[in-house]
Amino acid sequence: MALLVGILAVVSAGLYVLGSAVMQKGIIGLDEQRAQSVQHRPYVVALILSPVFLLGIGIELAGFGLHSIALGLGSLAMISILQTSEILFMLPASKWTAGADLQRNEYIGAAVVLVGLLGTIIFGRTTAGINDPQTHAIFLTTIVCWVIAGGFTAVGLMSQSLRAAMLGIAAGVLFGLVAAITKIVVDQLARDGFMSVVTQWPVWAMALSGLGAAALQVVAFGAGKLSASLSAIIVATPIASVLIGMTVFGEEFKVTHAIGWFLLIASYAFCVFGVVLLARSPAIAALHAEHSDDEAAASTM
Repeated sequence: MALLVGILAVVSAGLYVLGSAVMQKGIIGLDEQRAQSVQHRPYVVALILSPVFLLGIGIELAGFGLHSIALGLGSLAMISILQTSEILFMLPASKWTAGADLQRNEYIGAAVVLVGLLGTIIFGRTTAGINDPQTHAIFLTTIVCWVIAGGFTAVGLMSQSLRAAMLGIAAGVLFGLVAAITKIVVDQLARDGFMSVVTQWPVWAMALSGLGAAALQVVAFGAGKLSASLSAIIVATPIASVLIGMTVFGEEFKVTHAIGWFLLIASYAFCVFGVVLLARSPAIAALHAEHSDDEAAASTM
């Protein structure tokens, strides 16, 4: 079961990135068509009707589906850590969409992340925890996460030099919260059915938190260096999920000796170091820069 959950988590991470890349291809193709045509539909309408863009949305939804299944079957903490593998898929995606050539440092960063993930899987096995935490616990956690995200956002807005990193951390905290609530919603859906889910507050808190996280992510990417914002998001998300998993779901790491904790912490440190290296990658920077330019163009049409 643990292997299946791990595969689902990594595959979902790849689908998230692939979906975003396909959506970007759709945007680029639409921009090229509009540049060659005098008469055309409103931009948003044309984008929604673009088969390539819709395919990208479908791929991302498939990724969310696999991610949700993984959360329903396994540990919130471990799945969120495995989602760090998302940055590995950004390298081929950037080569495909932005035409960026990969350099030796980027392969080194990818190798470091892989080593860290493998170490985390080997030394960071976790207990499953509970599937149905108390309502007041998850409600309080939701409020706390929003307050923490608001605090980091306020600091970022007051400090230009820290803005990208602080907004990235705020987005990561909310992404971690979304994963936790998604786990609750998936379990409730399997147990009580669709109507029970849509008439309860967690699914709407999940949607609101997801929108907030996505908005903060977009602002963070445009607030400063990509290496700061992307690293902050990818590192903060699993940290938030691990803390929620331990405090709300009662998950625990199956580590009994000091050497085990050392190896687990060292493995995650490898992940963080590799993420920072890859966040500075010109290929990934090109991917996000081109994506931002396309969104800016869309907002003006």
